[in-house]
Amino acid sequence: MKTKTQKIIFFSILVMMLSLSTVTYALNDYTVLAPLPGIGDATGKTDLTTYIPAAFKFGIGLAAVMAFVMITFGGIMYATSDAITGKSQGREYIEHALWGLILVIGAYVLLYTINPKILSFDLTLQKPNIAKGVPTATTTSPGGVGTPPTAEQIAADAAVRARLAGINVNHPNPCGSGQTRGCTSLDGLHESAIQGLLTLKSSSGCGCAITITGGTEDGHLSHGVGIATVDLSKGSGLDAFVAKNKTGTELTRFGPVYTVHLSSGRIVKFLDESGSEPGSTGNHWHVVF
Repeated sequence: MKTKTQKIIFFSILVMMLSLSTVTYALNDYTVLAPLPGIGDATGKTDLTTYIPAAFKFGIGLAAVMAFVMITFGGIMYATSDAITGKSQGREYIEHALWGLILVIGAYVLLYTINPKILSFDLTLQKPNIAKGVPTATTTSPGGVGTPPTAEQIAADAAVRARLAGINVNHPNPCGSGQTRGCTSLDGLHESAIQGLLTLKSSSGCGCAITITGGTEDGHLSHGVGIATVDLSKGSGLDAFVAKNKTGTELTRFGPVYTVHLSSGRIVKFLDESGSEPGSTGNHWHVVF
């Protein structure tokens, strides 16, 4: 009896696996050879998304019906048979049916406990949502690979450059995300830095050329959007102005920091970076407004 039951279970599982495999490889609608109740349309056509959930539910329902039939059959055999062997066989029918029913229900409960979504069989793939205005192409700059600047970044950079007329920028183009060399960005520069640069340019006693070599682009430890910090190239005029107008000196591991009071009363910090420290972008003035 046990051997017969094992064969029935084996062939049932085999039939279900073969039934699933015929649909798995279908790209579009597939007409099943032996339609199951509740699966497919009137012509028998179905797809994988519809077939798997329906076949799973049908299998559970079929197992419950078969268990009920076997329990009923075993009960009748046990009640009507006078022979000991008949009653024993009827009891085996009932026990096997109950164990099969427990196995099916237990498998369902186990899967539901692990993750209820396992039983939903949702095979729908959502289309990726790519936001407009975000560049997807990449470009290579001397500093590495990055995305090109967006139209909004280019416009914002141009607006800041226009306000800083008379102040040079070492590169004509702004940087994109991930670009660190071969470009200089001023978009998002803090208003204090913009006003400080204009004040420095017009300060009496300066009269020197000012060239911005670092702004809000990536690759700096203390620069960025909304930060009032820029890098300025060194030159005889600017160097002399700092040396003449400094009111205090602080020694740091990056170099000396000079406090300069401009004619307008604005206080500016000039860090003399020699470029020898790790992370430094070269010999320049690191200016904090």
